[in-house]
Amino acid sequence: LIDCFAPHIAYLVNMCKTHDSHGDTNAHFYTMSLARYVTKFLTNRYLLALAAFAVWMLFFDEKNFFAQRQRQAELDALNQKLQYYQTQLEATNLQLKNLDNNPAALEKYAREKYFMKRSNEEVYVVDSAQ
Repeated sequence: LIDCFAPHIAYLVNMCKTHDSHGDTNAHFYTMSLARYVTKFLTNRYLLALAAFAVWMLFFDEKNFFAQRQRQAELDALNQKLQYYQTQLEATNLQLKNLDNNPAALEKYAREKYFMKRSNEEVYVVDSAQ
């Protein structure tokens, strides 16, 4: 929007400089017309309505800019969790398939996780955490 009026403002400023440098007595008139032009631009009802709308949407609306950024951050965090759980699910499914197809792996899993033993064995648990 400002780009539309930039050539006009530049033209008026240039006129003020050229008339002032040549000793023109109407330089004050051109400066005043520039001030009127800028004031007219800033009091444009469409510009004011656009500015009011932008302020409303940025700060006061239920779906304002800052709430949208917060929701986007939450969505990104949830997508990361989803990716983590999908990889965990794939690993668990692979482990389940291995346990279903390999009796030696099933026996190892039962011994390590549930401390199962055969009837002629004794199990000793060593706590290596300390």
